Order: sequence, then C-alpha cells, then structure tokens
Amino acid sequence: TYTKTYIIPLARKAEVVFTEVQYTTSGSSVIIRGQLVNVGDYDAKYLTVYAQALGEGLTVENPTTYLGTLAAGEGTSFLIYASAERIGKYGLKLSAKYYGPDMEWHETTEEISIEIAGIVEEKEKITPIKYEEILPIIIGLPVVTLIIGFIMGRYTRWKSA
Repeated sequence: TYTKTYIIPLARKAEVVFTEVQYTTSGSSVIIRGQLVNVGDYDAKYLTVYAQALGEGLTVENPTTYLGTLAAGEGTSFLIYASAERIGKYGLKLSAKYYGPDMEWHETTEEISIEIAGIVEEKEKITPIKYEEILPIIIGLPVVTLIIGFIMGRYTRWKSA
C-alpha cells in the first residue's frame, strides 16, 4: 500500500474591500454611499469606516461610522454626510478598519474625488404678496359666483315654467 500525505496550509483571514463608492450632491450637501464586502473566509470584527477630507473646504459631518461584525462573504453599506463651502473639487479618504482572526487590526483605504458644481443660497428672500395684486381675485370671485347663481336660478325657473 502506497500512501501520500499532503499538507495544505489553511490561513483563515478576513479581507474587507470597498466594492462601490458613489456620491450625490444637492447644493452644498454631499452624501457618500459606499459598500463593503468581506471577501475573506473569516468574520471581520469591529468594522468601522472613517472619513477624512483631504484639503480645505469640505467638512465631514459624521467622520466615524461603526458597522460591527461583517461575516465572511457578506456585504454592508454605509452613508457619509459632508458639506462644501464653495464650488470646486474635493478629495475624501475613506478607510475601513477591522479586527481579524490573527488578533491584529487591518485597514483598507480608498480615495474619492468629489466635484461640487453649484451651491444654492441657503435662504432665498420671500416677498409677501401685495394686497393690490390679490384684490381683483378677492372681489372677482364672489361677483362671478353671484352671476353664475343668478343665471342658474333663471334657467331653473324657466325650465320649470
């Protein structure tokens, strides 16, 4: 009998990667939506996403987002809120830190570029409606109602006679 023994090293690890990062702008507000996937074969524990603005003019409102444990083969999504001071291009560094089975902290990073095309003024001045503009409507509506009522009354009397 001939036997052969093969030793296959099994290294269990957690490996978290950014799969999709998108941003949307509305005036000076920026919403960054991202997805993380654990492509490893072990759970990634204490998964936290950190956001840091690269340069001036972009303020991150929630720089830390705790996501918890991400099981092997699973994915999760996160939202980051930011605001820009002016029109222009900004850089944002996203990093995901997690605790692996090797009892060490691991980190994966991704940088994205954000472009703000236009910023709308926060408060537009609202002008009140002038009384002279609405006066014809106030007078005209009851007069028109009276005329229609008079015509309908005459028509129904004529029809019944």
